[in-house]
Amino acid sequence: RDALNEARLEPRHIPGGLFLNILYGPPATFRGALSDYSPQASFILRESHSARSAAIAEALGLHGPVHCFVNACAGNHAIGAGLMAIRQGRVPWALVGGAEELSPPAYIAFHQLRLLSERCRPFHAHRDGLVMGEGAGMLLLESLESATARGAPVFAELLACGSSNDAFSLVAPHPEGLGAELAM
Repeated sequence: RDALNEARLEPRHIPGGLFLNILYGPPATFRGALSDYSPQASFILRESHSARSAAIAEALGLHGPVHCFVNACAGNHAIGAGLMAIRQGRVPWALVGGAEELSPPAYIAFHQLRLLSERCRPFHAHRDGLVMGEGAGMLLLESLESATARGAPVFAELLACGSSNDAFSLVAPHPEGLGAELAM
């Protein structure tokens, strides 16, 4: 709502798109779901990433396409997809961003990789690892012409974006930077 209000945009009058990257809801949530055959819409609405995206679109009155991505580093893929949709003329604007919840599987994964700090001091010169957290953020993307015509404030211009998979390791980049080169 803040992003739409800041942009002075009423989604019911100008349909746009919603592009979200959501990483939350630990897999343990689904324990027993395959053996429980009593259909419950509440489970789907509570646990499905796509249902969560649809609920956000409904709450905001968004009538355009809704895309939900489930990637690490929440939001980056969604921002790129929104930018591409605008440039391809599929939507005049895109609400993009992501949310990532601190969940037991994520904590365990980083702990097993020995990446977590022993003490919480992320900006200290002698820090010894990362401190996990959770967060969310949303941006409204649109063409510069569209924003200025409506008198919306322009905070930045996104010129390009890229993504790739270097197919090397889940936690380490390709030694020759192949993935980064492909993204650029």
